[in-house]
Amino acid sequence: QYGVDLDSDGVIRVRHLLNHTSEGVPGSEHHYSGQRYLELDKVIEGASGRTLAELLVERIIEPLGLRHTAPSIWDTEDFAVTRYDAQEFYGNMARGYRLDGSAIVPERHPEIFCSSAGLLSSVRDVASFSIALDQGRLLDPETRELMLTRTVSNSGQPFTYGLGWYVQYHRGLKLARLFMKAFVFGNQPLPD
Repeated sequence: QYGVDLDSDGVIRVRHLLNHTSEGVPGSEHHYSGQRYLELDKVIEGASGRTLAELLVERIIEPLGLRHTAPSIWDTEDFAVTRYDAQEFYGNMARGYRLDGSAIVPERHPEIFCSSAGLLSSVRDVASFSIALDQGRLLDPETRELMLTRTVSNSGQPFTYGLGWYVQYHRGLKLARLFMKAFVFGNQPLPD
């Protein structure tokens, strides 16, 4: 219906893309796949007639006043939707780093923006987003609960993933987290 064309042993629904159960028999196994997750861009555009970047700015960035959150600045068309100055935004970005064996090496920022990658944000903006979710300012309670409910396989096995979020339990508390790489704003040197 939305132009998603993936090999499958059954019908792939939007829910299968959101909870990473679209491979093999849809709903049977969890396989994290950013490549398949980005197919949600087609669903978003097909259902709304608008881009992910446009909806992100209209429904999240502007209402929450997230001044340090934007699609990748290298994805110029999507970044332009924010109306931010790219040079100024880039000037406030710190370099990310990763371990390569025992060496610390610079990490490249994502060059594209899509539903599976490329959103840049500061720690404060991520906190503001999290608080807004907790306070019910972005989703109604039923949708939030659905997002944060562990997926159950076709055979009844619970996975540690909901709809876009990892969901686990520890000592009776529900823990939910997004998969993300952290890049901190402000050009601070890497600590020794």
